Parts: sequence; C-alpha cells; structure tokens
Amino acid sequence: MRKPYDCIIFLKPTLSEAEQDAIINKVKTYIAEGKGDITEEKRPEKRRLPFIVKKSHEAFRLYMKFTADSLKVNEIKDRIRLIEGINRFTIANYAETIKEPDKIRKKKEAPRVEGATAVPTTATTAAPVVTPAPAAAVSSAVLPAPAANSTTETAPKESGV
Repeated sequence: MRKPYDCIIFLKPTLSEAEQDAIINKVKTYIAEGKGDITEEKRPEKRRLPFIVKKSHEAFRLYMKFTADSLKVNEIKDRIRLIEGINRFTIANYAETIKEPDKIRKKKEAPRVEGATAVPTTATTAAPVVTPAPAAAVSSAVLPAPAANSTTETAPKESGV
C-alpha cells in the first residue's frame, strides 16, 4: 500500500554544492528503486541546529516528501543510512493537518438534569468525620491532676529585668 512520507536529511556543513547534488541524486535513485515517487523537494539550506550533531552546530537541511510502498520504506532507510556526508536523517509518515475545526471530534457530555444532585460513584462508604471541640469547651477536669507524691514545691522564678 502506498503511503506519503516526509524525509528530512541533515548533511555535513562542509559539503560543496556538487557533493550535495551527488547525495541528493543518490537519495532520489534509492526512492525510485523502492518504487517511490517524489512529490515535493526543497533545496538544502544551511541551518543552525539547537543541538550538536557529530560535533557541529550547523548542517544543510534537505526536505523531501514522497509516496512509496510501506514495505519498501525500511529498505530505503537502510540504503540512505550508508551514504557518506549525511549526519542524521528521518523518514516518517506524512500527517495532513486538519484545516476545518468541524472535523475535530468533541467529547460527548452526558445530558444534565436540573435539580439533580451528585451521587458519589465509589462503592465504599465514607467514615464519619469527627471535629475537635472548641477551646472554650475544654474544662479543667479533663486536664491531668498533678502527681501526689511530689514532695518539693517549686516557686516560679522571677526574672531580673
């Protein structure tokens, strides 16, 4: 089954135009041998990369869009991988963007009934909540009594201020 693919190739920044053209022709012949058709091609342009690829921050970026049999794409990838002068490349399925917002699916919401209350969906029952008593309600009877066997009484110390 023929599918559309995107191919992005990063060429070494030290290549001349003749060397770039030789690599482009090799890639085109590999795609043609894999029974693919190139639908779009952009000439290589030098770009600054946000990451280092093979000790370089720059590379020539080549973009191609092609259609090919899905069984032949791995063969094309294996042949491109062996070409000298390519730092990195990727071939991915081409995804068309949706231009009309009507085609985007929206989540279906359950119809709301007025006056209905929310029912918990958990099967377990919640434990009763115990709230602490206010501080004014605590009486002195709740506090522990002083120890009866203490023989020495200590007076509060006065500060020498």
